[in-house]
Amino acid sequence: MIEIPIHHSSWKERIQAAFLFFTRIPLGRFFSPKREAYESAIEHWPLTGWITGLIMGTIIFFCSGILPGIAILLAITVRILITGCLHEDGLIRFLNGMGQRETGRKIVTETMKDHQSSTFGIVGIILYILLLWMTLNRMYPLQAALTVIAADPFCKMLSAQLTMMLPHAANPSNSQDEIAFRKLSTSSSFILFIEGCIPMAIVWILTIWGPLAHPTSEEAGILRSVGLPFAVLVVPGLVMYFLYYLLLKRLHGYNIHCLGAVFLLTELAFYATVYISQQINILQMASNYQ
Repeated sequence: MIEIPIHHSSWKERIQAAFLFFTRIPLGRFFSPKREAYESAIEHWPLTGWITGLIMGTIIFFCSGILPGIAILLAITVRILITGCLHEDGLIRFLNGMGQRETGRKIVTETMKDHQSSTFGIVGIILYILLLWMTLNRMYPLQAALTVIAADPFCKMLSAQLTMMLPHAANPSNSQDEIAFRKLSTSSSFILFIEGCIPMAIVWILTIWGPLAHPTSEEAGILRSVGLPFAVLVVPGLVMYFLYYLLLKRLHGYNIHCLGAVFLLTELAFYATVYISQQINILQMASNYQ
């Protein structure tokens, strides 16, 4: 591949490329970023999470009272429509490749390129959606909404680290894998980190120092567990590192399918951490009450 300096594309073009590549929002009629902008679009992947996370959180919060349980599925469906099933397709292909008995890089790569799903991919995506629904549905609507808003961009930021830790594994023609994301510069890495952490910081401010930090007596039972535990900074990171190690051993690199899969799995770990923390808080409250 011919290296093109990153400064040939402006920051505006890289943001446009991120939304055009990672979502199906019809912006192509308004923007036409350069080719190299797509190769650096990973820098602004968390920005797409600001949109999808906010939309999901809004649906969960406002629809849970009318459609309990179904609101979670509706939010998941809307995100799938916005992203064009990009991440879910990545998870299916990732599981197809990792589920092969053969461990050779070529076998794993070819399996991920295959559009036909194996049992690993089908069962895996079903279990993923069930676990996602269960963890979010067992939270209070406000807590679930805030958690989604924080988790989506944060876990996209975590997953984007793979592009700096691993080489690109494949470059087949006429596929989304044709885009090999560039390793980010120091300034781009800082921007990626900030974009991924801002929503989480806002949620923490609201629940520690903001209006949700001092609920009324009637609201105390509901809002006491709204805040995010600090374990969400560690557990998704450990999951990401495990998946990085798996990709290093099996694929010796990453592709776009791997990025989508790692995002979904680290996000699920984020939700599970919040849910388990909530259950621990409830048990502690019950113990103190007794």
